Amino acid sequence: MASRKSPVRLQLRIAARSSAVKQNIGLANAKVICRELGYDTEKVMNVTAEELSEISGIGSVIAKAYVDYFAEEKHRQSYLNLLAEVK
Repeated sequence: MASRKSPVRLQLRIAARSSAVKQNIGLANAKVICRELGYDTEKVMNVTAEELSEISGIGSVIAKAYVDYFAEEKHRQSYLNLLAEVK
């Protein structure tokens, strides 16, 4: 019997891929960010560079790339569309 991934794990993978692949953040860093933000959709999209920089292992370059990615409406909408597919 195939195991089903939890919605939280799917959300994590979607968030990680949508930001990591496009901005070279890296899957491991994207996972850390999602985990630190409690897998909260609004926090994932609206976190500031300053807040991200407070996360261990996330420097200012990664933080800026992440925030810049979600600053574009097309990326936010793509993320929300992907989440809608798994909810």
